[in-house]
Amino acid sequence: MTQPEAAPEPRKSGGKKLAVILGAAILLVAAAGGAAWYFFLRGGGAGSGGGSKAASRVLAGNGLDGLAQVGLVSEELDEEWDETPAEPAEGAPAASGQSVASNPSQAAGSAQQPQGGQDRGQQAKPPAQSGQQAAKPQGKNQPAPSTAGTSPSVAAPTGTYARLSVKTAPGVSVFLDGRSLGTTNGAGELHYDEVPPGMHEVAARLAGHAEVKQNLQFATGGQQFISLELKKLLGNLSVTVNVANADIAVKGAGHSGTYQDKVTALALPEGDYDVVVSKPGYNTSSQRVHVGANQGKGLTVTLASSYAGARSGTLVWEGEVRDTDLVTIENGKASAGKLTGDPLPGVPCQVQSSDTGKVTVDVAPGPENQYRGMTLRVAGKKKVKVSLKWTVTP
Repeated sequence: MTQPEAAPEPRKSGGKKLAVILGAAILLVAAAGGAAWYFFLRGGGAGSGGGSKAASRVLAGNGLDGLAQVGLVSEELDEEWDETPAEPAEGAPAASGQSVASNPSQAAGSAQQPQGGQDRGQQAKPPAQSGQQAAKPQGKNQPAPSTAGTSPSVAAPTGTYARLSVKTAPGVSVFLDGRSLGTTNGAGELHYDEVPPGMHEVAARLAGHAEVKQNLQFATGGQQFISLELKKLLGNLSVTVNVANADIAVKGAGHSGTYQDKVTALALPEGDYDVVVSKPGYNTSSQRVHVGANQGKGLTVTLASSYAGARSGTLVWEGEVRDTDLVTIENGKASAGKLTGDPLPGVPCQVQSSDTGKVTVDVAPGPENQYRGMTLRVAGKKKVKVSLKWTVTP
């Protein structure tokens, strides 16, 4: 590969010009001195005055001509040495320690004489303006000055990303590819402006609710709107009671309902619930239970009897019937015949007839009559008397 030629060294006129002038002056003085001695010897003695004058004229004439010639030579040398050298070929490195002027005006300025205490041959530097640095000449191939660290960092333009807008319930946590973006505001909204282009998974989570996920394709500078509905996670509640026909109330977490006898696998949102079980003749039971999401909760309630009376007793009914009649007993009185003995206790109880061939219990004491009534089926065509023994159940 051919190496690029080095740029020619620019010629400097200051020092060489001074040397030429001094050399010419020395030669002129030597020539003038020789001529003076020649005329002095020729004129001799009394003619020495004329010879001196002639020598002076010759010296003067030669001196003026010599100075004129020296001036012409000096001008020619100035023109020769002040020529700006050709710029080096593009891509060729400049010689070490050399600088290349960018225009002829800079080369012309180098021929100016120094001022003040500046050394001869040194180019005078113009003073820099206040608050500014002196401009440095730049060559054709000289790189522009670096500005690294002088300008503030600029964030990537928004146009290189996409925007995500989510609409759901307030306080919902939103995730992008598993990374949290924050929670929705009071209006249930969240906006995120730096989604990289491509396919991404958007997820929404809220305690007590099933997580919702959706995959979305994002384009550079685009926007995706998504509406997510979170469904509550459901558990179930079951309640059993030691006595039949108890009233069961379930209330809490936005739910309220009353159920009879028992509750089986009642679907409920996750939360805390108050379960109240009651029955006449029994002390009311109240408990708070927690139903977890996707979990089943079982509760067993034992009601204690509030009855303080006799645990058993006997009623006696007697009357005359024809064929088969129904006799209703309520609040210590019978619809037909005569009733004596111990009245029903008003709490759950069992009743047993002493003569089931003639009298049977058609309707037993229950909640509908507050456990103080019943219906008897009496068969026969003559006067009947029967004992009815009742016993309080646990």
